[in-house]
Amino acid sequence: MSSSEDKKNTTNAYLFHGVDTFSSQKYLNFWKESFFKKYGENANLEEHNAKEVNIKSIKLNIDSVPFLCDKRLIIIKDFFSVKKTDDQRELAEIIENIPDHTIVIFYESKNAPKNLVLYKRLAKFGTVKEFAKTSPADAVKIIQETAKAKNSSIDSKTATFLFQYLDGNMWNVFHETEKLSAFTDEITTNVIEDNVIQSLNSSIFKLTDAIGAKDAHSSLKVFKTLLNNGESPIQIFFMIARNFRIIIQI
Repeated sequence: MSSSEDKKNTTNAYLFHGVDTFSSQKYLNFWKESFFKKYGENANLEEHNAKEVNIKSIKLNIDSVPFLCDKRLIIIKDFFSVKKTDDQRELAEIIENIPDHTIVIFYESKNAPKNLVLYKRLAKFGTVKEFAKTSPADAVKIIQETAKAKNSSIDSKTATFLFQYLDGNMWNVFHETEKLSAFTDEITTNVIEDNVIQSLNSSIFKLTDAIGAKDAHSSLKVFKTLLNNGESPIQIFFMIARNFRIIIQI
C-alpha cells in the first residue's frame, strides 16, 4: 500500500484520496469496522455520495448530537469531484470547528486538487492521506498475503508477473488472485496465462510482438482471446497500428 500523510492537526476531519482506490477503499473500510467495533453496530454512521446531498444537509449532520452513542462518523464521497467551488468554500469554513463528537471523512476516488480552499483547510486543520499508485513491491506483498489467506502460494517473481499481466489494476489483481487460489495450491505463470484474461494494453503489446516476429499462431491466439473478451476488432487494429507507429517513431 503506497500512501503519504501530509499532517495531523486539531480537528476530526480527514481526507482520503488518490488513484490507488484499492488501498484507499480498504483503509476506509478499516475505519468503518473500527468505528463499529468501538461504538457498536448501531453506531451513528452516515455515508453520503456528494451528488445526493446538499451543503445544508451536510452541515446539519456535522452539528447533530450522536443518538445513544459518543461519536458520529460521517463519510462524504467525491465531494471535490462533484461540488462547485462555492460549496467547497462554504464547507471549508466549518472544518476548523467540527464538534468533538463528530468525525468527518472525505473520500475521493481520484487525486483531490491541492489548490482548492477545502483541501488547504483540511491539510491545515485535519488529516490528509494520499494513496498513490501501488508499487510493484507492495503489490507482490498483497498478492502473496491474499494467496496465503486462501491456503495457496505464489512466489515473488510470479506475483510480479501477475501484477504486470493486469497492467497494475489492483482490483483485478486481487480478485484474480482469490480466484486462482480457490482451485490451485500454487499459482504459476502457466496457471495465470491459462486462466486469466490479460488486460487490453498488455495483450496488444503481446500481439504486436507476435506480429513483429511473424508468429502467426501466437498472433491469432491473442487476437482470438481479445475477441472472446468482447473487444472490438476495430479497436484492436487501431491499437496495433498505434503501437507500430510509436515503434517507428522511436
